[in-house]
Amino acid sequence: MRQVGLRRVTLNDVEMHRIFLDPVNLNLGEQVLVNNRFASMTIGSELVTNGDFSSATGWNLGSGWSIDTVLGTMTHDGTAKSNTTQTGFTAYQAIKTEIITDSNDQTSNKALVRETFLQNKWTLSNNASAIDVNWECNAGTEPTIFSIRDTEENTTSRVFSSISIKPVTLDSWSEIGTRTATEHLCYDGDQALVNIFSGGAQIGITQDLSDGDTYGSELQPNSDLSGTAGGHDGTGSGSGAVADDYTIYSNVGDVYTSSKDGNDHQVITATSGDNVLIRATANRPTLSSGTLYKASITLSDLTGSVDWLVRASFGVNVQFQNTITSAGTYTLYFIADASFSASVYLLLLDAGESCTISEMSIKEVTTVNPVFEPGGYYYSIGIENDNAGSLKLSTPTDGDLAVIDNTGPHTGVISLTDPNIQLEANGACDVTPSYFNLYPVI
Repeated sequence: MRQVGLRRVTLNDVEMHRIFLDPVNLNLGEQVLVNNRFASMTIGSELVTNGDFSSATGWNLGSGWSIDTVLGTMTHDGTAKSNTTQTGFTAYQAIKTEIITDSNDQTSNKALVRETFLQNKWTLSNNASAIDVNWECNAGTEPTIFSIRDTEENTTSRVFSSISIKPVTLDSWSEIGTRTATEHLCYDGDQALVNIFSGGAQIGITQDLSDGDTYGSELQPNSDLSGTAGGHDGTGSGSGAVADDYTIYSNVGDVYTSSKDGNDHQVITATSGDNVLIRATANRPTLSSGTLYKASITLSDLTGSVDWLVRASFGVNVQFQNTITSAGTYTLYFIADASFSASVYLLLLDAGESCTISEMSIKEVTTVNPVFEPGGYYYSIGIENDNAGSLKLSTPTDGDLAVIDNTGPHTGVISLTDPNIQLEANGACDVTPSYFNLYPVI
């Protein structure tokens, strides 16, 4: 991660509200994100073995390298270009590396941490003594092997008294995506920056805006879809096991099969037709008009796309209808627009679509003043460095909401029904945000 200067902003929240309020003519509530300026990070436990050189165990010393366990130092004597290494690191971590040079009489910068370990080569300072600190990711070509190379060959020496590598996590945020050689995150605790680097796959940070909300008991009948006492109806053709309290409906020309997997989850496959759906038909709850509810669904082994909705019956009291194209857990908050007997529905629209359902849930939000409510939210995001590509705001349920491109501040209004806000790579990118503010529009 490049060491760049951070543009400090010292305005408090009230001043920030006033600055952003006037240009866009909005009334804004309080900041809903925690650690929105990325100032709080946790430094984990030491990863280096004998980084104080009290023992030589763990170190692989090349030509000209030696460890003095009495003095607690490691020295390169300048007789040959060579490396000292240590193995066993977990690849692609966000890390803080600190290297202390006790003495140095080399005439130019000859010591570096190699790009085989880090994503970018890191040349150490050439002071007589120094503490060098780097916040990056070990995403080099050999990310499990820490390697220092000294290219001095004129017999001048460099003496190290400490090498420390510790993992770094960003407080109050979780990561989305999978860290790889081409997708990773770096956290800079000195400058309060987050670097999002992607070769094209998903990587980013997320925060649950509903953290602290409370909920009533489960309203959806048999929400884990267990058992096999359900049935089939409609004029289509279908057979197989159906969860207790549920019925699978099909029209003329619709053909499907249903079954239970090894975890007693519901499996449905549509082989022809365009209107196969599963819903609860027994023990359905009554939703109350004007009440805030949280709906969620968890799908796996999804082929094609399916529609997820809450309603009373065909076309009646539809609260929402969302298309889902990938497996996962989806959450949506809604305020009931009528009082009615409700169920979560899952609708398969095309032949060849199939999925496994492990949960369909509706719960009332019982917090007196809900932490999260669906509606408009005003965002303000600062981009400190944009080397390539762009970022985007999204949630799993609402999908892509805004593209964040180029250095400088970015503002706008987005509509949220899902509290799981994500700041993530928008395809291939190398972008460094410095803050992310989010306020409800009231």
